[in-house]
Amino acid sequence: MKLRKTFGLFFALGLIVAVAIVLIVGCDGSSGPVDPFNNDYEYQLGGVLIKDYNRNAAYALARLERNDTLVIGAVITIDGDTLTPSGSTYFYAVGPADSLPSGAIDVSVKDSSRFHDTLAFTIPGNLSILSVSPPVKGPSDQVSVNWTGAADADGYIVAAVKKDSAYMGLGYSQWVTSQTTSISINDSAFTTTTIQGDEPNPGIYYIYIYAYNGVPDSTLLSALLPTSIPNQLDDNITEKNLNGTIGSIVTTLFGTVEVVAE
Repeated sequence: MKLRKTFGLFFALGLIVAVAIVLIVGCDGSSGPVDPFNNDYEYQLGGVLIKDYNRNAAYALARLERNDTLVIGAVITIDGDTLTPSGSTYFYAVGPADSLPSGAIDVSVKDSSRFHDTLAFTIPGNLSILSVSPPVKGPSDQVSVNWTGAADADGYIVAAVKKDSAYMGLGYSQWVTSQTTSISINDSAFTTTTIQGDEPNPGIYYIYIYAYNGVPDSTLLSALLPTSIPNQLDDNITEKNLNGTIGSIVTTLFGTVEVVAE
């Protein structure tokens, strides 16, 4: 009688373990959903969201690599809107600049069953240039620009480009990694290099201020902003299987300064 009870106890325990294994493995023999942070894949993401009031447009742009190889078949969404693969990047035209509100926003990255993660970042508030002085710059004049601060901005980019060279990946720009709202623009923004050295490059220049949050990917910005962008800031995505940069930029409408040779 005691033997039967012991056998019955082991049989019951075995049945419980078997049921547990079925629940863990799944009825189809698979291991269930893939743990996105427990695999052999390493991902690198570059992403940026732009509100450009000079073109009255908002864009989302991203680039994704898996183990140093471009990934084109992933699904990347910004607050539920899916970016479309375009060459080596993912692109989405959101609409007019004001169609993209300021504040918190989510980006989701999914590479089939290999990887899925959601990141949160912030779009700064709007800003505007208060003054550019002097309006006409001679060789000895220093150009100063003042602007309104933008809510949720981590800092700013000050940019200048000749009127006929905007949106061509040209011009001058510098990071302002603080909350200051006034700066003098380096003279190199308005000069050209000759055999004799740097000389004034006369003409009408457009002046811009870009508010940024996070770390916008500078390699993705050159074709979408009025000017080139300074060297890339350090990565702000440092997760187990995902590294890279993500951020947002909001532009002012341009101001102007005329540069004269004498």
